[in-house]
Amino acid sequence: MRYLPFFRSYSRLLAFSMLLAFFSSFGQTFLLSLYLPEFVEAFALSEGAIGIMYGVATVGSAILLPWTGRHIDRLPLATYTLLVSCGLAAGALVLAVAPHWIFVFVGMLTLRHFGQGLCGHVAMTTAGRYFTENRGKAVAIAGTGYPLGEMVFPALITLAIAAVGWRYSWGISAAVIALVLAPLSLRLLRSSRRLENALPSDVGAVAPPRTWRARTLLADYRFYLILVTLVPIGFFSTGFIFYQAVIAESRGWGEHVFAIAFAAFAVTRAVLALGAGPWIDRLSAIRLLPLHMLFLCLSGAVLVFFTGEWAAYAYLVVLGMSMGVGQSVAMAVWAEVYGVENLGEIRSVASMVGVLSTALAPLVFGLLLDLGFSVPAILTGALVLIVVLTGVSFFAAVALGRARERGRPVAD
Repeated sequence: MRYLPFFRSYSRLLAFSMLLAFFSSFGQTFLLSLYLPEFVEAFALSEGAIGIMYGVATVGSAILLPWTGRHIDRLPLATYTLLVSCGLAAGALVLAVAPHWIFVFVGMLTLRHFGQGLCGHVAMTTAGRYFTENRGKAVAIAGTGYPLGEMVFPALITLAIAAVGWRYSWGISAAVIALVLAPLSLRLLRSSRRLENALPSDVGAVAPPRTWRARTLLADYRFYLILVTLVPIGFFSTGFIFYQAVIAESRGWGEHVFAIAFAAFAVTRAVLALGAGPWIDRLSAIRLLPLHMLFLCLSGAVLVFFTGEWAAYAYLVVLGMSMGVGQSVAMAVWAEVYGVENLGEIRSVASMVGVLSTALAPLVFGLLLDLGFSVPAILTGALVLIVVLTGVSFFAAVALGRARERGRPVAD
């Protein structure tokens, strides 16, 4: 089935997933980083202190994910989504009225957890759970909410801060989340029972051979084979983007370069996410596991070997290709390997590891800079590690494919 007829057939469910991915922007690095200078000035914080605060908030969010994320398997989807929406709005409201830096930390933790963590969790788990034959297309469509947020929110937030100040902009954000995300998502769902009655006929066609919990998942070697191919993109992309100003300065690029290049990154990410969907349906996510690592390798090579301004555009475009393919493959592969019955719990454990990697990236890159390593040296070391991990990703894809052929409990 092609994208347009597919979307028309299941528009409410797919629009719901896109909406949650879109609103996850309020907890993403690219949006929160716009407020960092405001926090530094308002609460007399150093850049190092705000970086540590952000890293600790991200780690705290990751630690909570396995507990909060698994409840999507146990609560009605409408109820769970309402709780997530309320949590996200509360985080924005805390920042709007924060009288002390401690409240900034609480607001960051809440936004990281309910935004980056649970909004994305709801979006991708829903798309991955309720489709089997067209799972690749479903997760690809849901994933377009991420780049849409990257295209829309930076300009809006920048204008809002300039027009009404950072506190009022967070107040407006809280109101938008409460008045748009919560009611619109519930309207799209209506109720879990009505949603399930409207699902495509292939939903539930795959029954997992066992009940997967965190303990059994952590004892399964396939879990680590998948993680080693999915975690690097989050780690390296966060490190590159978080320190993009430092990279630009070392290359002599103007401040305008990344502002324009980031729009190209978002568009490319959306296009490749959609493009990967049919290939996942045709070839399986397992076979496509190494593809996003190849793009990540090429992106790192551009950063290392070229210094012209065009390299900023090329690096971010190729990085967008990597993240676009990776986000579609990531959701589909968990469902292919472990089934959909406990997909929420499986994905919450995996997301914890992924979020931890995004928390560690700024700390590792920053520590290396503080130790005196040059930007070219750090980028070269990153590229070497990416090349090694790309080779590992091919091994992981082959091993998972052989496990399927041997009749191990891998869902088809």
